[in-house]
Amino acid sequence: MEAVVKSFLAGMLAITLAGCGREVDNSPGAPSASTRPASAGAPTSPPPIATPEAETTERSTPVDRYVELDPADPLVFAYLGAAYASPPLTDDQKLSLLTKDGAPETDVFKRKDLQAQQMPAVNARLAMVKAETHYRIEAADLVVLERLRGQPHARWSYTASLGHYDTERHGFPIACLDEGNIGPNPVVSFDEPAKPTRQCFLPVTDEAVARRVEGALSRTPMLPVSATLYFTVVGPARRVPHSVSAELNRVHLKIHDPGTLVDPPALGEFDIDVPQPLIR
Repeated sequence: MEAVVKSFLAGMLAITLAGCGREVDNSPGAPSASTRPASAGAPTSPPPIATPEAETTERSTPVDRYVELDPADPLVFAYLGAAYASPPLTDDQKLSLLTKDGAPETDVFKRKDLQAQQMPAVNARLAMVKAETHYRIEAADLVVLERLRGQPHARWSYTASLGHYDTERHGFPIACLDEGNIGPNPVVSFDEPAKPTRQCFLPVTDEAVARRVEGALSRTPMLPVSATLYFTVVGPARRVPHSVSAELNRVHLKIHDPGTLVDPPALGEFDIDVPQPLIR
């Protein structure tokens, strides 16, 4: 009986270790997992690039599932923040924040009339906004915003601080993309709660693109950027009233030439999943 129990326990241990991704050798005389030597020839340089944590991403969500926000709409961020406000906004607050007529009106009776007229449409739009959680928007940093003509962009408070090209890893060290926020206040916060300063890795295997970006870096380490940002709203932000906390899921990033005064051309375009690989 004792032999049967020992055999059963050995089998359960093997299943448990195998489920954790470890091979188990139960042959007589085999060394235990804790005493086996590490594989010979394991690389020690360059330092590893950490793999993003899969459970914090939304990479499986199709791009067309993200609802597009129009940065030309002056109320687009106001509605996004109001939809998740905690506590919910009163009708009088909605009138001031979400309508063009309500903010300047001071007559109490006229405000009541405006509420009766406009709240059905305002509440319907708020319900539509809150029914969605996946959004995308065209955004750009302040340098690009001042130069771009044509399609409007939302303000993106991100600074693309890049390191020089790593010829062994084939890419650039870059400030992590989820350290930037969007909107005027900002309204959409990607660093809520505040993340520690980290350095991420931007793979660039196309040598022509790498040479263009590296050439621009020789003039300045801060390169202008624009992007399509794909994010998921988590809930109300804690640090800025009438704003939301969000997880940045993916980015179509454009790095621009800082030497061009108008409509800066893109030195390179990159589709990036977030969180990015970290350089440690």
